[in-house]
Amino acid sequence: ALEEGTVRPEETFLVPDNTEVGGHVVRDSLPHEPETMSLETILADSSNVGTIEVARSLGEAGVRDYLSEFGFGRETGSDIPGEDPGYLP
Repeated sequence: ALEEGTVRPEETFLVPDNTEVGGHVVRDSLPHEPETMSLETILADSSNVGTIEVARSLGEAGVRDYLSEFGFGRETGSDIPGEDPGYLP
């Protein structure tokens, strides 16, 4: 998101403790009131919900493109027997 310019390093996000994605509720590990978080805090706290908010700034196609570039949905090339490349919808 930083690389694409959809968020700025100093930007903050109002992060609730849960959000809905694809019909599923995703939560942070510890319940909390809506909290203002910086990108640094989202990463340091491993905030699932904060990460989703940042990902939403890229849009569905942007997230899919980056996940594909990171190797999701492909075999690793490690020659481990039975390796499954997974599925990237």
